[in-house]
Amino acid sequence: MELPPGCEQLHHEVELGVVIGKTGVAISESNAMDHVGGYALALDMTARDIQSVAKKLGYPWTFAKGFDTALPISKFIPKAEIPKPDNVHLWLKVDGKLKQDGNTRDLIFKIPYLISYISQTMTLEKGDLILTGTPEGVSAVKPGQTIVCGLGDQIVIYPVDSVIHALNNRGLGGERHCERKVPYPRTQPVSDPGKRSNLNCSTPSSTI
Repeated sequence: MELPPGCEQLHHEVELGVVIGKTGVAISESNAMDHVGGYALALDMTARDIQSVAKKLGYPWTFAKGFDTALPISKFIPKAEIPKPDNVHLWLKVDGKLKQDGNTRDLIFKIPYLISYISQTMTLEKGDLILTGTPEGVSAVKPGQTIVCGLGDQIVIYPVDSVIHALNNRGLGGERHCERKVPYPRTQPVSDPGKRSNLNCSTPSSTI
């Protein structure tokens, strides 16, 4: 995965991703799970220092959350393979050291609530991905380190540098290797919040 320019505090957040399998709007909590098609292991990377500046200026977090390679995800996991999504072990290691170790039973907002809440404002379409929250232990990573995260015994490996690599095992499919280098627009600080910045928004990439 790639660091955005100017970022010195890149933080990891391992999460269970919920993949919508049936389009719906104003979905009730009691019917919410009928709209789930499956799941994915998601690694939500955040440029924390860029996010902090955005917060102070009252700006959106797009540049802290939406840079290229900010959200690598695993291969699609069918719904039947995770019959109890409210009791799934989530964990993450950096260079072999356990950083995050939790369970989806500890989520503040449960999956049916999230689906219902979001769908009151916007239509959820087939293929949409909802991230559900991350366990405690979020910390910074640097180039050259390797992130290994898992959903139960399903494992994905992400070296942190300018090239993406992925190794999917145990139900996530066969071995895969992806490489991508992306030139980033340089960013400049905005002294006047009333002026538009020259920041360019890049959509998350590197779906694995």
